[in-house]
Amino acid sequence: MSEKIIFELKWNYNHLLKRYYKGCAYLEKNPLEIDKWKNTLLEILEDMQSMIEELIQNGVHITNKEILSGFKMDEEKENAMF
Repeated sequence: MSEKIIFELKWNYNHLLKRYYKGCAYLEKNPLEIDKWKNTLLEILEDMQSMIEELIQNGVHITNKEILSGFKMDEEKENAMF
């Protein structure tokens, strides 16, 4: 797997992680909306799990901290990739 693909997976994971946490925070404040949004949150979680599995299958070591807080991204690489 190329460095670019690994970078993109990590970047996309970070993006989904932010969406997931924002969604959880929203539902904590708006519990009546749970039925409306729970499937969306579960889809985000499944996508994140798939990304983690793909990274691990390609030899990327991932810590629990990275799973819960996201990956540190090199800003220079980010600007070069996108």
